[in-house]
Amino acid sequence: MYLTLHILGGKVRYPLQTEENLENAVLPKVVGHLINRVSELKMMDFHKDQDLINGLNIHLNTVLQRLSYDLSVANPMLNDIKKMYPYLFHLIIDVLEDINQTFDLHIPEEEAAYLTLHFQAAIERMQGSSETHKKAVIVCLMGIGMSQLLRTKIERKYHQIAVMACIAKADLKDYIKKHEDIDLVISTIALENITVPHIVVSTLLEPGEEKKLSAFIRQLGESHRQKQKTFQMLNNTTPFLVFLQQEAEHRYKLIEQLATALFEKGYVDKDYAVHAVMREKMSATNIGSGIAIPHANAKFIKQSAIAIATLKEPLEWGNEKVSLVFMLAVKHEDQTMTKQLFSELSYLSEQPAFVQKLTKETNVMTFLSHLDY
Repeated sequence: MYLTLHILGGKVRYPLQTEENLENAVLPKVVGHLINRVSELKMMDFHKDQDLINGLNIHLNTVLQRLSYDLSVANPMLNDIKKMYPYLFHLIIDVLEDINQTFDLHIPEEEAAYLTLHFQAAIERMQGSSETHKKAVIVCLMGIGMSQLLRTKIERKYHQIAVMACIAKADLKDYIKKHEDIDLVISTIALENITVPHIVVSTLLEPGEEKKLSAFIRQLGESHRQKQKTFQMLNNTTPFLVFLQQEAEHRYKLIEQLATALFEKGYVDKDYAVHAVMREKMSATNIGSGIAIPHANAKFIKQSAIAIATLKEPLEWGNEKVSLVFMLAVKHEDQTMTKQLFSELSYLSEQPAFVQKLTKETNVMTFLSHLDY
């Protein structure tokens, strides 16, 4: 009997297991609800992605089987997925909270992590055809011949680069004047007095130069972050919502404290605190590097705002210790802001020295000034 239950709860893909013969009556409702809400919150239409639909049907059919027999599931990738895709993971957790209440289920965070991968794959499929490429021009001495070989290599190895033209060095200035949207110049010869980001490589693009070009592209991707100067979160908080060097006994107490501050300033409803703790119990909101982002359902938010706390001593939070907490109260209408916030939080999680600088600060105004650099 024990083996039978685990076989039923396992992901065995028989040829006959298609969308038409999946037996659980609630399955299409759960899949439909999930796709509808994630599409709405991500502002992306997932309804036409048949690979996603089939994958969710197979996966969630297995999940519902396990739940009906009260079988647990382990996900060894849970913490990695939470750190790698924090915005999407926490969005799906929020949707699952609604699904669990609507259909009287208890789909755990381990499954949320698997579902995150399904939707991330769908996003990457969409971006495969609509991704914003870096527009590049290749420059060589004459603009012909061997530069075409370099173009072929770049287009084959770097899908994020769209090579607009291969031109001679003498034509570069005029080309840039006519095409101001060029992101970078890849040249086989040295260039002088050029304002567009550029890199020099050989026509053969040897392995060492491939690494050099990859690093250069990454730096271009980070350039927007550097130009921005100010964290978006700085525009959505005030000194009255920043609490430094707090001494909390438990993360739930700190969550209640921050939610109460938001309530007293008129940003959220009184019930926000209770639901933020409930959301935390469903899945810890730590995202790595000592950072946590507690939050609750957007229906309890009157106006988007962020409450911030640092801890005098790191606090147990999920599977790690946290010293920097951002309570995100963001309305559904402000999803563009949400994406930017998670981009900034992802950046912060990769800057341990900066995080430590923030957590050691004792003056609120100085703390905020660190976010305006």
